[in-house]
Amino acid sequence: MRTVENADKIIVLKEGKIIEEGKPEELIKKDGEFTKMLNFQKESLDFKI
Repeated sequence: MRTVENADKIIVLKEGKIIEEGKPEELIKKDGEFTKMLNFQKESLDFKI
């Protein structure tokens, strides 16, 4: 996810359809699927096996 945070434009697909698109900072403000993915990635850093 860190890689896509630096992208010019992100397109988020769900079931083959575009559900969000825009600059990372725009998508984070929307609190949509992109933000959910970022939050999950951050939470997963604390997972232990």
